[in-house]
Parts: sequence; C-alpha cells; structure tokens
Amino acid sequence: MVKRIILILLLLASTAFGVPKVYNWAGPGNWNDSTKWDTADGTYPGEFNTDDKVQFDDGSGNCTLNVSPGFPLDSLLFNVGSGYDGVFAFGTNDLDVDGIVLFLNTMGTITAGSGAEIEIAGTLFAGKLLPANLTVTLNATGDLTTVSGNLAALIINHTGTTTFLTKGFWGSYTVTDGAVNYANFDLDIAGNFQASSAVEAQTNQGVWTITDTAPDCFWSSPTENEVIGHLKVNAAMTMTGARFVNCRKLSGSGSVTGGTGSLVFNSPLANWWDAQSMTINANLWLRNTPADPGSAITTVSGDMTIRDDGSWTAGGDITLNGGDLILASTSAAIAFDMNGHNLLCTDITIGDDENCTLSLGEGIHTVLGNITEAGGAQVKTIELETSTVHLGGTFNGTGFTVTASLPSTARIAVGDNSTAPTLTNVTAGSPVDASGVLDGGGNSTNIRFARGLVGGGVF
Repeated sequence: MVKRIILILLLLASTAFGVPKVYNWAGPGNWNDSTKWDTADGTYPGEFNTDDKVQFDDGSGNCTLNVSPGFPLDSLLFNVGSGYDGVFAFGTNDLDVDGIVLFLNTMGTITAGSGAEIEIAGTLFAGKLLPANLTVTLNATGDLTTVSGNLAALIINHTGTTTFLTKGFWGSYTVTDGAVNYANFDLDIAGNFQASSAVEAQTNQGVWTITDTAPDCFWSSPTENEVIGHLKVNAAMTMTGARFVNCRKLSGSGSVTGGTGSLVFNSPLANWWDAQSMTINANLWLRNTPADPGSAITTVSGDMTIRDDGSWTAGGDITLNGGDLILASTSAAIAFDMNGHNLLCTDITIGDDENCTLSLGEGIHTVLGNITEAGGAQVKTIELETSTVHLGGTFNGTGFTVTASLPSTARIAVGDNSTAPTLTNVTAGSPVDASGVLDGGGNSTNIRFARGLVGGGVF
C-alpha cells in the first residue's frame, strides 16, 4: 500500500512538468476529435507530438479510441486527482506510451475489441480490470501492478527489468526478452505462458497458477536456466510439438499434455512432485541438483529421463503407463535409486557419455518390454539387489555391469508379455534366479535358469 501511495504521488507530480491534454467532453466522443480535448494546439493526443500527456478526470465522458495515433504519448493517466466514471473503449486500435500508464481502481470501465494493444515503455499501474481482448506490451524497464480477474495478455519485451509490485493476473503471459523480478508475488495465468531462449533472469518467484485452458505453453529450452519456481496447473495445459516447460515443482488438479518435448524439472525443489491429482500425458526430464520428489509418480503416457548430474531417489512407486525409464547423461555421472519402491514401465534404456547406475533395491518391478543399452563408452550398471523384475521382452546384457546382493534373492521372472522373456549376454557378479525366462545364450553361470529353459527354448 505504501508503494502504491508513493507511486500515485509521483504520478501527480509528473503532470507539473507539462500541461496535460484532458478529455474535456461529458458525452460520448472519439479520440481523434480534437474539439473534445482541452488543448490549445487544436490536435488530438498523439496526432503530431511525441510528448502529449493525456488525462481523464471527473469532467470526462465516454471515449472511443477510434484511431491508432501516429506518435507515442508521454503518459496516460485516469482518475488522478478526481473521479473518471466513463467508459474508455480501445476498439481494435493501438496506443503507444513512452512513460507511465495509470488505471486507478476508482475509474470507470475499460473495453477492447479484438487486436487492441497498448505498448508501454514505463510503469503500468492497472488497478482496474483490463479486458480479455487487450494486449499489454512492456517495452522498457518499469514496475507492474494488476488486480484479480484481469484477463488482458501481457508481453514483456525489453532489455531491462520488470518488477512486480503486486500479485499478477493475466489472460496470457509471454516474455520474449528482458529480466523479471516477481518480488515473491504469485502469478495467475488464465491461458498460455511462453518464453524464448532470450529470456533473462527470473528472480524471486512465487507460485504460478494456470487457471484456464492453456493450449500452447513453453518456457525456454531444457538447457536454459530460466525456470518456473512452482508451477500449479488447475486446468488443461498443453505443450505442442517439441515444446519444453522448465519448472522446479509441479502441483495442481489439472492436466499436462506434451508433444515430443518434455516437462523439465531443472534443479527441483524438495518434494517437487505434488501432482498426484493431475493427469500427466507428457515426457518428464530430471536434470541438475537432485531432490526427493516426495511422493509416487504416475503418468498416463510419456517417458521419464534422468538426464544430468547426481544421484536421484524415488519418493514412491513410479508408474509410467506406456512410457520408458531412460538414464542418459552427457555431462556427469548419474544414478537413480528406486529406494524400496516399485517401478512399472515399457522399456528401460541406459547409456550415454557418462556413467549411469540404476539401483532397483528390494522392490517388485514390471518391465513390459526390453532392457537395453544405448551405447556410449562409459560404465552402465544395474544393481538388482534383492528385487524382482518381471520382464516382458529381452534383457541383452552387452555393455552392462549387473550386480545382486548376497545372500541373493534377486530374481528376473516372466512378465505379462505373451512371449516368454529372454536373457542374453548377462553377466552377474552374484547369483540371480531366472524364473520362467529363456536362456538366449552368452549368460554367466550366476544366472540360474529353471531346468529345461536353455538355448532359447524348451526341450
């Protein structure tokens, strides 16, 4: 509140350095009618000058922006000093303001037609609801204030920093360039959020909540550091094509649908998976600075890839319906520990440029397809420990180091596939029971097959 009062006082003071053009017409009128303005030069704001200060007060009536002025305004102020209760209609036109824009909450109504836009190179104080058809583009450093229910689209496109003074409310949210300081305020978005790789630092974030259908979302690329701190999805969010969304925590009651891109957990927070009530149809990437997810992870479709850096641990059962578990690091050794929990997936694929270790613990795991090695010269380890793996396809052990705990109760057993699973070239340092599994050849003597299941068939 103190910041708001200071801002208003500064705005009032700013009018002292130039005579404003006041809309001095009590009835409905058009912006380009110079007779409706209290001006000595006989022009309407933005017609010929780049320093017009525009003001609406208690003597101003309804005004329609029926043209897009050819020159930017210096400032645009509603309700400074006295009350404006009229309707300001953007129509389908644009306004360009080089300085401050003030829509006080005590003013009248703002309307906009399709395609209307206001470009601002200063501070925006929107204490009044901005309509859904309006696009607000911030082209320079400034402060930002909005109110609950605001549905206008916001675009941030500059090389400076935009600072939130209150919680943000927008119909959609796009950052094409520039830094944003959220000052620990939350952000509600009733539509898409988008950012290119040109986005700069995003600091002091609160919770971003998706409140309505968002059909085309992306937030930078998976290798960038521009990460949404806490993404809360309470509606249907979609990443089309190869789109990626970088975040550090996910929660909500909605859904996430992805194309060939992924929902990336980049240096996640503790308990980063709070999505038990959500429907996830998307690939998941885990990268940088591991943290405990804090709960079970279930997806309807999509792979889960442990991508880079450190030792990751499951916080509950992992159920990847129709998806694969992939360990693939290009920058540092990685490990993934099921930590006593169960795994369900289609395939397990391990391997890249760095060492990769999968620890299966004492859980009961279902691999509907195959366990395969993806290449790369580094060590790829599967620690069976005391787990049971129900295998539906083939485990080709070429390139793997396989270990089991002693005394061994590790078991690779027939899975749910109609074709009997096969082990080939699996060398284990400790005994592993292969129950109902075919011997495809090249296995070590520590792989203990049921009698008669040798040579790839029964005899």
